[in-house]
Parts: sequence; C-alpha cells; structure tokens
Amino acid sequence: IAKFYSGLEADGESESTVEGLAKQKKAKKTAKKKAKPAASPDPDPGSPEAKAAEHKRRQIGTILMCWSVVVPVMLDLLVLPSSVKVFDIFGFSLSLVASPILVFVVWKAFFRRS
Repeated sequence: IAKFYSGLEADGESESTVEGLAKQKKAKKTAKKKAKPAASPDPDPGSPEAKAAEHKRRQIGTILMCWSVVVPVMLDLLVLPSSVKVFDIFGFSLSLVASPILVFVVWKAFFRRS
C-alpha cells in the first residue's frame, strides 16, 4: 500500500485524485467526440441503414401502441374509483377515450409515410 501511495505522490495526484479522474474522463469524452465522424442525420432512403432505422422505429411504435391501450385499461380497473367514471361501459371509462387518442398520436408519430 505504501508503494502505491508513494507512486501517486510522485505523480502529483495524491491531493486531487478525484479531480484528476474527472479531468481524465473529460479528456476521453472529448477525444471520443473528435474521433467520431460527422454522420448525416438522414441516410439515403433505399440504404440498409434507412431500412434498419425504419424497422426499429416501427417496433418502438408498436410497443408504444400496445402500452397506450394497456395503461388506460389498468388505470380504469385499478386506480379510478367508480364515482369518477362519467360513463361506465363494462367497467371502462378512461380507456374508451384515451386509448384511441393515444394510438392515433403514436401512429402519426411512428408510422408516418415520407
């Protein structure tokens, strides 16, 4: 242990080890940023990158559409009391209004045609 600390003192890092580590991390981050080439935000429409991005976008949209139906139903069944429900059809009130709206918003955002 003494040899380790003597080595640190010889390097001048004994007093500000945390500050030295923070500076090293910042230097590494700036080096990484400089090393990355500037990629164009939109790849060519027919390229494999564009197809992969579109596929990923559709997957995320599908997951969000599923959750936009599940969350209002769970809120209806588990959170909202009966006194708050304005119209009650088979125990659902919020989900009959919120789910179609949320599905429409997700559809417009993630399944757009360009």
